[in-house]
Amino acid sequence: MAKFTLGTRAIQQITADHRELKNQLKNIKTTLAKNPPRASLREDFAYAVTDEKITARTTTSPSVQTDTVTLLNKFGNGLASIWDFKRTNEGTEEAPDWTQKLEKRSASQIRVYNPNLVPIPPRSLITVSRNFQSGLWVVTDKVQTIIGKASGSITARSGSTAGSGTMSLYYCDKDGTLTDSGDTVDVINIASSAVTAGAFITAKLDSLSQRFVVDMEDCT
Repeated sequence: MAKFTLGTRAIQQITADHRELKNQLKNIKTTLAKNPPRASLREDFAYAVTDEKITARTTTSPSVQTDTVTLLNKFGNGLASIWDFKRTNEGTEEAPDWTQKLEKRSASQIRVYNPNLVPIPPRSLITVSRNFQSGLWVVTDKVQTIIGKASGSITARSGSTAGSGTMSLYYCDKDGTLTDSGDTVDVINIASSAVTAGAFITAKLDSLSQRFVVDMEDCT
């Protein structure tokens, strides 16, 4: 078997290459420590809490009939902060007590875009997803039912023509207090009788027409 002997120069080169590779590995470890892998990946879903009122979408056209860019320009928008959903052990390793909670992420304020036809009040917990093409955060929660008061008389249906009117949009807080948001929403009425002005009502979204339909009226 042939034997090879490394000369002094070859050994010096191998030592230099080893030192260089060691330095490169050290630099990579330092970079990863400062910028964890998750920070370099684009986050596409998050929980957020609204920092202000998120305005409503200003069109009632179904998205399938509207150019994407035009529709996006008509989305409402506002500021919200991202909150992380964390799982922590409040107990010990021997007797774990796992809890799940939301914690506000520092320096996490983002602008979110609202495709709903009604605004979202401040301090609301929402879910948002990032649009693939634009990179913008879009509210994914679908507002299907709203509460409020008839701003005036909402006319009755006449034959196959729905009645119409407006309602003042209300929110109900954790204590059950109904608060006027200051916004109004156009609604239609498919009942054969008109809705009394000032009556508390609920309205549900008809997904096909993208119109809110009076669902219940307080008759007291």
